[in-house]
Amino acid sequence: MNEQNDSSVVVALGAKATIEQVSSLADEIRAKLKQTDTLLFQVEQVEQIDLSVIQLMYATKRQADKEGKTFQFTGTASQAFLDTLVDAGFLNEPVDDLSVLHRSLIDFD
Repeated sequence: MNEQNDSSVVVALGAKATIEQVSSLADEIRAKLKQTDTLLFQVEQVEQIDLSVIQLMYATKRQADKEGKTFQFTGTASQAFLDTLVDAGFLNEPVDDLSVLHRSLIDFD
């Protein structure tokens, strides 16, 4: 599910964000990065996420930085998303404010 406004594009992860979806999600992200300078990543519906999607998230951030574009989280984060980041060692503890999540993720910002 995607939304677009004048200055940014939203990529919304669904309930299941796993290796089965990562290829189509990567294609979608590449297309959306071409359309905007600001990519907003929405994770509030995530009930299950695996490392392949987290790796894609990191790769997307690096590509956006390389192109001089912005990658940000938007909305609220599901508890499953935050728990997986902590369990996998990407986040030391869950954060309540998604505007600081990118600074809290290990080696992300």
